[in-house]
Amino acid sequence: MTKIRQASVIGTHGRAQGMTPEMISIVVAADSQLLRQLLSETLNGRSDVSVVATAPDYRRALALAEDLQVDVSIICMSMPGAELLIQALLAKHARVVALGLCREESVAVVEDGTLNDIIAAVHGVMHGAFASSTGLNAELNQLTHTEQRVLQAVTEGLSNKEIAQALGIAIPTVKHHIHSLLTKLGVRRRGEAAAIYRRAPSTGSPVRSSLRWTHRPSTLPRL
Repeated sequence: MTKIRQASVIGTHGRAQGMTPEMISIVVAADSQLLRQLLSETLNGRSDVSVVATAPDYRRALALAEDLQVDVSIICMSMPGAELLIQALLAKHARVVALGLCREESVAVVEDGTLNDIIAAVHGVMHGAFASSTGLNAELNQLTHTEQRVLQAVTEGLSNKEIAQALGIAIPTVKHHIHSLLTKLGVRRRGEAAAIYRRAPSTGSPVRSSLRWTHRPSTLPRL
């Protein structure tokens, strides 16, 4: 039996029905129909993003991204031609999230993450948080020592109460530090800040090395 591989377009002009101007429009490119369907249905259940089209190969993905003028393209790196697609999109100054190993520096990479990591990466590229590894380290290095510790705790998924207990500070102080680091990083959500931290290279990064811990944060010494 011959399988017909078709691109799927939802809505027109890069905006789906009921989509507000604040929502981020997305094209998903993957050779797995199951992955395209799961990402589309899951992301379209959110209020901040909308998958307006999906594509099974790089040629149709490139055409859809251009025709619909979407905000972000999510590319599965297992798809044949994925590297060529990303290079073509970057040449047009498009925003890209790569699912899997990718050698390009100007994209958000989610190698083995969760759906929340993908969503954070989408918001990250929308705010220019993935311009380059050097730029990311510069962004993180502008944080104070305490803000760096708080960011690490946020990346570990701790609540404000848990962060306060781990670092020996009050919950309002934690909230103050989170507000400050979000402002410095130019993002609005904790997940976006965590995505910036994860994207920063671990080798030779004074920020990453100073933030690592090997035990649960509750065992950390107080500041």
